[in-house]
Amino acid sequence: IVELALREADKHGFPVLLSVSWDMTKQSPYKDRMAEIKAIAKELYDNYRQHPSLAGFYSYQEGSGTYYASFISEFSQFIKSLNPNLLTACAPHVDDPLLAGYLSTVEELDIIIYQAGVMASYRTDNRKKYPFRRVKDFCSLGAGARLLQNKIAINHVELFGYLENRLTPETTATTYDNIYQQILSAATVPNADGISFFSYHAHVYETAKKLPQVAQSKAAVVDGIRAFDLINGKVSNKNNSLAVYFPYSDWIIERWSNYFLPALDAFRKLGIAVDVLPYAPPLEESFYPYYPFHANKAVLDRLLKEQTILVLPNLSGFQQTDSDLIKAFVEQGGVVVAFGPQIPMGRSYDRAELFGIEETTSSSQHDALIIENSVGSRAKTGSRFEVGISSTTVWKLKGARLIASFEDNSPAVTVNKYGKGIAIAIIPDTSVAAQNMKEFTRDVLEFASSLRGAPSVVDVVGANENVDLAVTQTSQGFRVVVVNHNSGDLLLELRAKSPGSWIDLVSNEITKSPTDSQKITIAGRRYRAFEFRRS
Repeated sequence: IVELALREADKHGFPVLLSVSWDMTKQSPYKDRMAEIKAIAKELYDNYRQHPSLAGFYSYQEGSGTYYASFISEFSQFIKSLNPNLLTACAPHVDDPLLAGYLSTVEELDIIIYQAGVMASYRTDNRKKYPFRRVKDFCSLGAGARLLQNKIAINHVELFGYLENRLTPETTATTYDNIYQQILSAATVPNADGISFFSYHAHVYETAKKLPQVAQSKAAVVDGIRAFDLINGKVSNKNNSLAVYFPYSDWIIERWSNYFLPALDAFRKLGIAVDVLPYAPPLEESFYPYYPFHANKAVLDRLLKEQTILVLPNLSGFQQTDSDLIKAFVEQGGVVVAFGPQIPMGRSYDRAELFGIEETTSSSQHDALIIENSVGSRAKTGSRFEVGISSTTVWKLKGARLIASFEDNSPAVTVNKYGKGIAIAIIPDTSVAAQNMKEFTRDVLEFASSLRGAPSVVDVVGANENVDLAVTQTSQGFRVVVVNHNSGDLLLELRAKSPGSWIDLVSNEITKSPTDSQKITIAGRRYRAFEFRRS
């Protein structure tokens, strides 16, 4: 059957990755399995190397922790020893975001398909049931790792469902909306290299021959690919200037669910598209169980070259490797935006010097935030926002410029010059910033982006946490897409900086607006995409 498949692939010009596992016809001891994997990979290569469609090999073994990186490293090195031009691929579960960063340092690994249990799992103990928007969040880890280490990152969508999500008890295939919404979410991932379906042949193609209900699953894939091509090709094909950075930690894995996912949802409410960057160690320090100690110089150079603004959501501190990275990044001209209530300490920098504020021993409840020095046009100096923050640390100025204060005159938002760069501290957490002080937060983030020559081009007003969005600048304006994962209609306002024409990228209808805004309605579980051209 392998010969037949490769012969047909040769005929049609399809590249093929052959999956490799250990010998499953017997109960092999775990210690012998890598040797079996290598032997089977060599046998496959020797038997089928004459086929031009044989592009490489894919590891059948999946993994969900950083331990998986060493397995994939050995697997990939062996495949390259057969022929350095063979591609290598794997499909990890990114329960641990650091896995994305560590896999990115495996030099012999070419393709990473990032998956997570969004729609279903074959394991009965796995019932996380993530919302559809988490497809983007998990796949963004892969796109972020790709950005830092130049891998091929493939987004992942599941075509099967939990028992309650299946079309009928006779099939594992899931419904149209369950598939379509996943694809829409994946399509908004910035600068991804494609999409994979698990598993079209088994769950849709074969099953549809027996069960007519599965036709809707097939239609979802067809419609989803059409939407993916439009969104990924015209809107989400560039990286965003703002990137939420996940640092190295050998023990605080709950940071991802406790701080980062709420932060990503807060940016959805703000209508601001962001990237996700996972920590990547230096190549020489990428082997477990050893701790990394030094900053990754290649990552630092790339962040500075691409003028990325790093967002740090409620981080208490960094280990040496990220402390050195952040210090050097800001010193050499980078911009960081740290949301509270914790502002990160460093092992190689003094927090009071980097951020220009100092933590006191007292705490207080804050009811209001007042703008002292406006940094944008949306919220003016003197504006007051009711924030309702429970007891939190009180900070004091140590050289930073005060942008906003709390009602007790303690600093709430500050800007500090450090070396050639800027460190911005926003003491309210991302949820408060997105819920209670939207316009001011947009001003501060646009100010940060403008420092790197990338001011925001559109305000997406009225979004909630259950959306996905992507924005890209064009020579004449911008393009924007918003996916509505809510069951009901969503009314939004798109605000440009000048009057112009709005082109619906799906229908190609053109609307000329005498003002700079456009009100749109997005049906539940669907999307809208527009291009704006200045008058």
